[in-house]
Amino acid sequence: RSKFLGVMRSNEARMTEAFTVLAHGIAAEVNRRADRNGAIPRQASFELQQAAAQRVMRFFLGRNRQGQPAPFELLPDGSVFPLSTYMRLLWTGITDATRIPVEQNAAILTKRLPPDVLGSLRVARLNPFQAARAAVREQVFRPNPLAQYEAPHLWVDPNGYQLSDRIWNTAGNTRRRLDAFLDDAIRTGRGALNLQDRGATGIARDLEQFLVPGRALRQTNKPYGINASFDAMRLARTEISRAHAKAAEMSAAMNPFVQGLKWNLSGSHPKPDICDDRAAGGPYPIDNPPTMPAHPHCLCYWSYEMVGDPDAMLDELREDVRKARSELVDLIGPVLVEQFTKLLLSGELDIMRALPETIGVLA
Repeated sequence: RSKFLGVMRSNEARMTEAFTVLAHGIAAEVNRRADRNGAIPRQASFELQQAAAQRVMRFFLGRNRQGQPAPFELLPDGSVFPLSTYMRLLWTGITDATRIPVEQNAAILTKRLPPDVLGSLRVARLNPFQAARAAVREQVFRPNPLAQYEAPHLWVDPNGYQLSDRIWNTAGNTRRRLDAFLDDAIRTGRGALNLQDRGATGIARDLEQFLVPGRALRQTNKPYGINASFDAMRLARTEISRAHAKAAEMSAAMNPFVQGLKWNLSGSHPKPDICDDRAAGGPYPIDNPPTMPAHPHCLCYWSYEMVGDPDAMLDELREDVRKARSELVDLIGPVLVEQFTKLLLSGELDIMRALPETIGVLA
């Protein structure tokens, strides 16, 4: 848990630094168009808004190999390659949060499994998600939940948007808020920052408060809101939380010592909501847990309900090895931390044998 919260804190600190750089860049655009008195001519409004918008969009989007704006590109092996500052920071957080439960389950398995079974799992070659979709009936390590897994960039939210769509929407929202902020500032005569007057206020100084997380303007009744980075920070926190939760669920599905998932409330949980109901309703079966996070900014987390008799489970595993050794050998799981983490992040990393052979093995 402390590692996950550390990932969140690190991401938010890096995001804050990145938004500060963005604010300073837009402030330079403001100062470049100010006259000697610090005023921004009305005729410069459109040009300034366009320059600011370009900086915002570059912050969220890069250019793919076709020269089109995109937050990321998929490499031939199915992995995600970030193309923008925002996506690079977000994907780093998602990757770090995904690895944590994989390493946790690897430690459990390494400690509890006998050398013969552990050795079998360490020579795995098959993508368990592809294998589960090829054979949806229950197999060793309960592969049914694996058949429904979607990697972070492939998951579709209730509005029908994938990650790239959600980043596009966030970029657009940030741009529109910034446009409204600049329009209001110029229309009301707020000039550029006068660097010689440390008590002065102006567009350039207010930009940092407006764009940088946690530095909201005092005005709360403006049409542009009080924090242009709110959507971006909410998206990052929610996506990282979801990746962490799904990694915990998939790792548990590949861990025979875990028989259920317990919903734990975050220590920063402010007031009762749907999370309290879900925490009271557990533990949940591994193949059908409720969706986590339950809402934006949710920091709830899973813990594991372990089997009551590990020795009986080991006897069952040994029998499984004798009856279906090829299946145990082939399915990549948390014991292979690097490979399983890459699979969780790509969903379709094709480094194993072909799918038709998978069907033959598992049928």
